[in-house]
Amino acid sequence: MPPRASHATQVPALVALALLLSPFFFAGCATQDTGRLGAKDLIDLGRYYYQHGKFELAEREFRAALDLEPQNPAGLVGLASICLARGQAFLFHKEPRKAEQEYRLAELHFKAAIRLKPKDVDAQLGLGQTYCECRLPELAIPPLREAVHLASGDAPKLLRAHYYLGLSLALQKEYPEARKVIKAFLEALPKGQMETERKELEALMGDLEKEVARDP
Repeated sequence: MPPRASHATQVPALVALALLLSPFFFAGCATQDTGRLGAKDLIDLGRYYYQHGKFELAEREFRAALDLEPQNPAGLVGLASICLARGQAFLFHKEPRKAEQEYRLAELHFKAAIRLKPKDVDAQLGLGQTYCECRLPELAIPPLREAVHLASGDAPKLLRAHYYLGLSLALQKEYPEARKVIKAFLEALPKGQMETERKELEALMGDLEKEVARDP
């Protein structure tokens, strides 16, 4: 599942979006004494470190949680999200082989989480994002559709799911539906936020309008 080189120019915007619309929420204060923490507390601490860009520390806590509970979906999603972030960074720095390794690990961990908990919105969304960033829209679309359904009551995750689903549908040349999904994203996006992504999708909407008009 190698990331396609032509997608590299989109990585800065995708990295920014991934950090702004992380699948994790702020989950408490950090602590140095983790020896007596249970899996849930370790995962919360990993999320805290992830939110603050301390990926090595976050990975340590997620792995510690999985040592205690190997079948914990949240721990697997956390570990997958670390791999996804590293894949983005390697691709941005033009190291496609390292990026491919990280994307593959992200895929494996997200899929493992989904097997354990099929209705996990973070796992479905993360898997879809992974495939979208690798320019594999045919694989990205099913989990992203599921993520849209599961995130119906969670505005930030729904926004993120619409973003990647719209991009994937456009890559798949499903232009009418791509236009519909991207329009929903643009309408839901709060004013003054993510202006780079807004401009990117507004330009894409113009292209989609032309494609739909050409082949109604």
